[in-house]
Amino acid sequence: MVSEKRTIDTQLLRTFVMVAKYLSITAAADSLGLAKSAVSKQLGALESQLQVRLLERASRRVSLTNEGRMLLPRAESILAELEHFINDAQQELAQVRGTVRISASPEFGAFLAAHFFPALLQQHAALKVVMSLQYRYDDLHDPVFDLAFRLGSLQDDRLVGRLLGEFSRVLVCGANDTRSRALNEPADLAAANVLVFSNSDLEESWVLERVAGAQRRHEIKVHGRLGVQGFEALRAAASAGLGIARLPLFVATPGLADGTLVRVLQEWQSPPVPVYLAFRPGVSRVGRVRAVIDAAARMLPALLQA
Repeated sequence: MVSEKRTIDTQLLRTFVMVAKYLSITAAADSLGLAKSAVSKQLGALESQLQVRLLERASRRVSLTNEGRMLLPRAESILAELEHFINDAQQELAQVRGTVRISASPEFGAFLAAHFFPALLQQHAALKVVMSLQYRYDDLHDPVFDLAFRLGSLQDDRLVGRLLGEFSRVLVCGANDTRSRALNEPADLAAANVLVFSNSDLEESWVLERVAGAQRRHEIKVHGRLGVQGFEALRAAASAGLGIARLPLFVATPGLADGTLVRVLQEWQSPPVPVYLAFRPGVSRVGRVRAVIDAAARMLPALLQA
């Protein structure tokens, strides 16, 4: 009798079943693509583990002992059940259904919800998405998350990073903020009323590049009167006329479209910020995760440039 703490390699059972089928070690070895000595060794290992003799060996043929005849149907059942499980598991991996858990920053998550998820969920009716929104990077080695949209850098070289595109930050102010709209050069920002992305410090260094023409780059130290760790709040403050905000273009676009915001120093913007889709090695083999990765690679580059 096999102890509860012992296990049997299914390869040993498979070898036994093939020998029982052909009643020949030579034929079984040919079928399995193994040497005769390897088949004999595996049979010996199985008999040793079970502590019974399964086969009577003659010079050219073998026959089953009573114990061998008892084991054969059970071994065939175990191997068939294992094959069914493997097939079911592979089909489950390939199917696009179930829940994909995603991490993103708040504003980029809102962008995804408005522009990416509608087409994704329409294409895959059995797919569900749960998204965690925060500025800090979640640990993708925790299996609670499948994917993360990361802006700027991956910050973990153990992850796979799929570059999806890039965006720039632009300078905006409220439509009625005539003082902010009157700026002519990046250097004017040093004395301007600005809004900074911060929950502690009201000083920032803004790096700006010329959009077209002669390539120039400025780094300006700005001093704000209002600091907020949230781009949506900065957009609202700028729309209310509280000063100049430096916003991701996808955050500023709705206000620019409805006229509550206008561009400041339109020839200048921040250097491009890369957008990555990050995930653990191997997770892309899961069908539902692969569907999101493929859809993001297909749709987001154009959406980020819109």
